[in-house]
Amino acid sequence: MAIKKTIFALKVIEYCDKRPKYPDFYVDEHIISYFSSLIKAEQAILKYIKDKYGKIFGFEINEYVLDEYSYWAGPKSWRTYLSDGSLWDESIEPSMWYENGKPLKEYDAGRPAEKIRFKIGDLVEVYNGEKIWLGKVGDLPQTPEEIQQDLECYLKEHPDTTNLPDAIEALDMYYVIDEFGGHGHPDPCRVFPARLKIGKKLREELNKAQPL
Repeated sequence: MAIKKTIFALKVIEYCDKRPKYPDFYVDEHIISYFSSLIKAEQAILKYIKDKYGKIFGFEINEYVLDEYSYWAGPKSWRTYLSDGSLWDESIEPSMWYENGKPLKEYDAGRPAEKIRFKIGDLVEVYNGEKIWLGKVGDLPQTPEEIQQDLECYLKEHPDTTNLPDAIEALDMYYVIDEFGGHGHPDPCRVFPARLKIGKKLREELNKAQPL
C-alpha cells in the first residue's frame, strides 16, 4: 500500500488580553503556514518565538492527508506545544477496530497510563478553540487495557457485530467540570496545567463542583 502524503498546518494561539484572568479568557488562533514535514513545522515554531510577534499561549500542529476524499476532513494527528516551543502532548488518529467484519489482531487505542499527565481533582486549563477556561478533572482518558476490557465485553454481548459504537472508539479524552457543574470532553492535547493565579473563591467553587 502506498504511503499517503500529508501536510502539516501550524497554528499559533495568542492571548487577547494583556492580563488574562480565570475563570476564562479569549485567545486568538491563526494558521502561520503549511509545511511538508513535522520537523519543518516545529522549526517554524522556534522562528516565530524568536521574532516575538505577540504574547503566546502555545502552538498546535495538525496533520492532514492529501488527495483523500472524506465526509469530514479531520486531522490524522495533532500536537500542541507550550509557549517556549516544547512539545506538550500529541494524539494520533486510531486504526479501525474492524476490517471486513473481523477484529484486527491488535488495536492500539487508548492512552498509556504514563502519558496521562493529570489526576482526578486537578485544576487545569482547557482550550476550546476560542477560549481558555479553568476546570477540574473529573475523569481520565482510558488506557489501552481499559479499552480492551470494554471491547471484550461488547463482543461477548454482540458476537456478530461488524461495527463498534462511537462510545468505545472515542475515549481519548478528559472529563472536565467548570465551577457551575458544566462539563467538557477535551482531547488531552488541549488540556494544560493552570498557569495563572487562581482566586480563593474560584478554587473553592471548583473543588466543590459536581456535574449537573
